[in-house]
Formats: sequence, C-alpha cells, structure tokens
Amino acid sequence: MNKPKFIVPILLLGLLVLVGVSCIPTGKYSSPEKTVETMVKAMEVGDVDAYLDCMTDESQEWFESISKISPEGLTSESLKSQSTDYDPSRLKVTDKTKDSAVMVEEGQEVGLVFKKEKGNWKVDIIATMQEMFKGFEPEE
Repeated sequence: MNKPKFIVPILLLGLLVLVGVSCIPTGKYSSPEKTVETMVKAMEVGDVDAYLDCMTDESQEWFESISKISPEGLTSESLKSQSTDYDPSRLKVTDKTKDSAVMVEEGQEVGLVFKKEKGNWKVDIIATMQEMFKGFEPEE
C-alpha cells in the first residue's frame, strides 16, 4: 500500500497551527491598555479570578501567597472598594518593546510593568514593585 508522502509535514503543520493559536492574544489582553480595562472591570464587579487572570503566572502565584497571609485576603469587596481609584484613560504606555511595556499614570514616575506571556499582555506585579522600590536600595 502506498502511503501519502506529505502526511508527516501536514501533521507537523497542524501541530504548529495549534501551538500558534494558543499564543494568539485574546481581545481582552491584546494590549496593555486592554489588560488594564479588563482589570478595572474585574475590580468594579469584584471578580477576583478575572482580576488575577490579568497578571503574569508568576505574579498570580505571588499575589495569592500574599493574600493568604493577609487578615482580609483578596475578596470581592476589597476589589470593589479599590475600583474607584483607577481611571484607565489616565494611563499611557511610555515604554514598549516586543515583550514588555510600562504604563504610567499622568503625573507619576512609576507605573505598571507588563510582560507578554503566551502572546497576551499581563501585568507583572513583581517587576512593578521592583520599579516602585528602586530608590530604596540599602546603602553600602
């Protein structure tokens, strides 16, 4: 029986397409601006899972561990109470590369750091905190 000569390349192409599709950014994370909008909406309705999904995997793990030791933890109500503090229209991308970006609120020096993860723009809380505390390094 004659086997088709192109079966292996076709299977490999199909696999590449599947892998590539999983890295295509979804609408709500297709840019730092969209990620911030998604995060603010999650805060407004108190959706903790959607809020955490706006962060990098590493940031989610860190945030969840910090939330466990906090007396209140991260709750729907705590998110809702913070949502009035954020106005996404005041945030502007100031530094963007292929895989990272920074969004700064007007009048501020430090902003949110974003990292492209699996094709989606996510907030990198750890890098954001490192930027915030850059000036507080101990003197030698």
